[in-house]
Amino acid sequence: SKSEFSQSINQNVGMSFHVGNRFNKHWAVETGVDYVQIRGTQKAIIQIEEQYTYLTTSYYPVPSENGGADMIQVDEEVVESTTTLDTISTQFKYYSFEIPVLLNYRTQILKSNWAVGVQAGVSTTFSSYYNSVSSSNRFDDLERVKETQSFMIPTEINFLGGMSLEYQLTQNWTIGSSLNYRWAVPTESNAIIHSNYQSFRLGVGLHYYF
Repeated sequence: SKSEFSQSINQNVGMSFHVGNRFNKHWAVETGVDYVQIRGTQKAIIQIEEQYTYLTTSYYPVPSENGGADMIQVDEEVVESTTTLDTISTQFKYYSFEIPVLLNYRTQILKSNWAVGVQAGVSTTFSSYYNSVSSSNRFDDLERVKETQSFMIPTEINFLGGMSLEYQLTQNWTIGSSLNYRWAVPTESNAIIHSNYQSFRLGVGLHYYF
């Protein structure tokens, strides 16, 4: 049998709480905890070859000893195959907690409380939860539910880069949003992560700077 697989991410968002240290009014280093939520769909189109075996019975005349003809029975085993397609659809959700280390460059917008910035760094996923529901397009009664989770086990290393928009609440506190690009290197395979992958993530967060 042959199969084709595709995966689409319908939602990739996160929330964060970071603490950091400012070297000056532009540069800062920070770390903390990120909560990540991913929802998506997987589809596998499977080509299934099924084989059927049955017997056919035929009768053939053969000469008899008295000059006539006798009928003999011949049973023959026949093997036939058919090819069909089935689509397995999977709705999944994936939650995880990450610890990032980021280097940020920020600049104030027209002496207001708003600032824009760029950031780069790395993170590691240390806890995750995965849930999926799979169904068959061909077999209505076929449904499979799967759950996996890990705690305090690094499952991937992420290389991060992105842009941020922050609002200064107090001298130490800011709230903001960021759009991050990530290149992930899994250290442990799971149901949706088997190899290196790239993604974009929209996040909101609260930041405290010393």
